[in-house]
Amino acid sequence: MEKDSVLEAIYSSALKPEQWLETLEIINRYLDSSHIFIAERSSISESPISFVESGFESGHFETYQQHFFTVDLWSHALIPKKHNEFHASHNVVDDKVFEQSEIYQDFARPAGVRNGIGCILTDNFSGIHAEIGVMRDASRGRYNDTDVHRANSLIPHINSALKLSREYRRINAQATALSSILDQSRDAFALFTLEGKILYHNALWEQWLAKTRIAKTVNNSLYWQIPNLQNQFHKALNQYKNSDGQLVNYFIQDAGKLLNLQMKPTRHEFSSAVGHHSIAAALVTIISCGNGTGPDTTAMKMMYRMTQAEAEVVALLCQGITTEEISHFRGSSIGTIRQQIKSCLHKTESSNQTVMITKLLRLISY
Repeated sequence: MEKDSVLEAIYSSALKPEQWLETLEIINRYLDSSHIFIAERSSISESPISFVESGFESGHFETYQQHFFTVDLWSHALIPKKHNEFHASHNVVDDKVFEQSEIYQDFARPAGVRNGIGCILTDNFSGIHAEIGVMRDASRGRYNDTDVHRANSLIPHINSALKLSREYRRINAQATALSSILDQSRDAFALFTLEGKILYHNALWEQWLAKTRIAKTVNNSLYWQIPNLQNQFHKALNQYKNSDGQLVNYFIQDAGKLLNLQMKPTRHEFSSAVGHHSIAAALVTIISCGNGTGPDTTAMKMMYRMTQAEAEVVALLCQGITTEEISHFRGSSIGTIRQQIKSCLHKTESSNQTVMITKLLRLISY
């Protein structure tokens, strides 16, 4: 078997952990062996974090569970040996001692294992992070120096693949966590680079994009169909680049609905295969202007230039409360309430209260 085929399998497993079993079988053939395992672990005395093996009967390792990892003198004897290198079993543990050991009598011998090579993989940050064992029966003889050298030529690549795999899992876990947080929101969210590229969006954002008439995405960038809004959007992003930006609020109509567009600066934390990173970003939120019972008072003030008192009176009207009840609730005279309603009719260009309420309620849900 060509070494290039082995290396291709090793690096393929970095991004597809489910391929490690197939990769171990390839390494087994390359090293003229019958049994192999790789265990991701933090110490020799504890059970592995993850474990993949080939050549053993199904459930062989599970039969011994923690007891195996406690009495495994071969693995324990590897600790003082040079890490990130394979060592032949007869150079790690005396043959006679090994043959009399519990690990040989109860585990290795029943599996047809007699000779092996082992390697403890370590790095400068996490210490021990994996162990590899490659084995064969007595008929194939001991692993000689050529066999060990052949196996050692794979170690840098296995180590690199494991590190890449670990980073890949970390990135996936982080993305899953971010997705979980944003997808629980009742509003549409999207995280942007300060160049306007979408880093992430939740399901509600995708639903909004599918229905909206005022925005579209091209090459993962958002484009507003309203020129002024497009300019304001990029103006805010540029302010965030200069670290002088703050929360920005826009009220916009979209298909007859009133929406509140909020932008605020944030940081996007992420890990890659070359380290941990933090970049400036913008969080954009699309909020429907309603509380379930009436339109948002802030939105009405922004859209129709209402005063705070006028917006509060109209909000109560939208909840079905009569003029007399509003007067009593607010402690104002009937005349004052009627004058405020009249002012709102003018500002919303409505001929009567029913038209005004219908117009405002139509803006609530999206």
